[in-house]
Amino acid sequence: MGFLDRILLVLYSLAVAGVALLTVSHVFRFPLLDRLYVEYPYQVLVAAVILFLLSLRFIFIRSGDSGELQAIVSKTEHGEVRISVQTLESLAERAARLVRGVNDLKTKVRPSEVGIRVAVRISVDPDLNIPQLTSTVQEKITDYVESTTGLTVQEVIVHVSDIAKPQAGKVPARPRVE
Repeated sequence: MGFLDRILLVLYSLAVAGVALLTVSHVFRFPLLDRLYVEYPYQVLVAAVILFLLSLRFIFIRSGDSGELQAIVSKTEHGEVRISVQTLESLAERAARLVRGVNDLKTKVRPSEVGIRVAVRISVDPDLNIPQLTSTVQEKITDYVESTTGLTVQEVIVHVSDIAKPQAGKVPARPRVE
């Protein structure tokens, strides 16, 4: 929201507060409101139209913000670099897919105080050491995203949501250790 919109919002809030006071005066039958309508009918109409138009403006400004792409901004000696959250999610997904035994996955990236946090939901091949696999996924994502973007990966959360169903004719990624 720009500076002009902020000023308009303050003025709009004051005007709505005034309308609320006038409404209260009407409810308690104070003659102020009736006299206002009789003495200044066109000015009251213009004020109502302006308030209505400002209401529409603020509705559309607010709904327009939700469509903007989120980005992580880092400052360099040459200026600003913006990397979209979608790009960071794609990079994290690419790194996780490099780990043998990872099947379906979804990633979410959120900004943090000192960088980004990555959450990954994966399904893994059966008969694998899950703690070792998830540790490898965390390392790969951290190394790949940090080396590619220069951003600090504060945390990688891995959620193993399922074990992939074995497919006919497919050899397991690694035999089970007993």
